[in-house]
Amino acid sequence: MGLPGRKRLYSLPVTIGHKRCPRCKRNLPVEQFPVDRSRPDGRWHSCSDCNQAYWNTRGKRLAAGRKQAEHSARQTRQGLTGLRQYRHRKGLTLFASLPAPRRDIAHRLLNKYLARHRYNLTRQRIALLIACAASNARRVGDNSWARSMLRRKGYVRAERRHEEQATRLGEIRSQSFGEPRVWSGGLDGI
Repeated sequence: MGLPGRKRLYSLPVTIGHKRCPRCKRNLPVEQFPVDRSRPDGRWHSCSDCNQAYWNTRGKRLAAGRKQAEHSARQTRQGLTGLRQYRHRKGLTLFASLPAPRRDIAHRLLNKYLARHRYNLTRQRIALLIACAASNARRVGDNSWARSMLRRKGYVRAERRHEEQATRLGEIRSQSFGEPRVWSGGLDGI
């Protein structure tokens, strides 16, 4: 007996090895249903043909909308364009939010950034450079930050490698110093 108030759906009996698709209402072999191990029978509820038709009509559009929404919500940090903004209120001095010793550092950094980007300056880029200078001015005295940046850029490893090569070359030169240079090829053909 079913629950009261519920309509009982009568359908054709499903034979062993077959399953009924709720969308197209056909009894199909189990092999035409995609595998889904989370379900009790191990197969997806609708057949492959109905799944393909759904994907072509609605699924592609829904997936594209989700992807676009995720992309617009995600904040990318790629160079200057990743910095969002630096709040500079009119009438206040530049870098007013920084402590006094850091303002000079920020001004020097900003001048360096402006010189580097002098050929394609826009208002937006200038604002981003100001934000970048304000952010980096806080880190200038931090030795651990400087060491990690050097490590990331590989400067320390490259300097160490150059020093090792110079010492090896010096050892080789000192070992062969004073020895006459002898050409090993003979003068037989002359």
